[in-house]
Amino acid sequence: MKRYIRRYIRTNTNLSQGSYLLARDGDILETMVHAPSTTFLDRGIYHLVPTDAEFLLRIGKITEDDAYVVLTYCFSEYLLNEQNADPGTTASIIDVTNFNSYAEMRYAPTVRGMLMKHTNDFKAGVDDKTQAHFNRLNNKWYKYLKNNFVKVSVFNNVVEFRISSEDDFDWNSVIIDYGILANDISENSSTKYTIARESSKGYKIYFLNATINDILESDNVILSSTCFNRKVVASNLVYEKR
Repeated sequence: MKRYIRRYIRTNTNLSQGSYLLARDGDILETMVHAPSTTFLDRGIYHLVPTDAEFLLRIGKITEDDAYVVLTYCFSEYLLNEQNADPGTTASIIDVTNFNSYAEMRYAPTVRGMLMKHTNDFKAGVDDKTQAHFNRLNNKWYKYLKNNFVKVSVFNNVVEFRISSEDDFDWNSVIIDYGILANDISENSSTKYTIARESSKGYKIYFLNATINDILESDNVILSSTCFNRKVVASNLVYEKR
């Protein structure tokens, strides 16, 4: 069974750029793209998608049959909502190509293989059995992804933590002890940290470009009730008021 590589963030001026997931036990898992998908969240889609299925498959939480159900459901939804296809319409080669880009399948190689192998099997609309199977998976694992991981991104000298849990778990010690203090290897680190909460309403910021001392001393804390939009511009992380 393949697993993501455990990898620590090197928080100094020579940062290892990339995406990670910080688990409740303090493990930091390197990942190709965050789960649950931020791209789909920004589109107003709040359920499992192919890149989520890829991550769950790799950590041994679901089977390949489960992953195929997620793919089938999401492709059907894409045809119905994005292409305005009539129920029962079979996907074309162009639909497959466009969905491949739309669903960021380059970050889901195993699920992408299923897409290419079963190109002629995808239609707009799913049967009751597939719908029920997807609902079971989504009810269990979408909440799991939101509650059990913090999304971590490294941009230049900024490390960002995004919390999405809804079960009142206190992430403070996990983020500070395992995400920051255990991995900041420079006594005079120039690394800045952003800690935010992600939801369908936007992003609420707790710390914005703060130093370790800012966080430990609770100085310059932004406990904002304002929701922000999050953008990455020229590899720089930017939060803008809505």
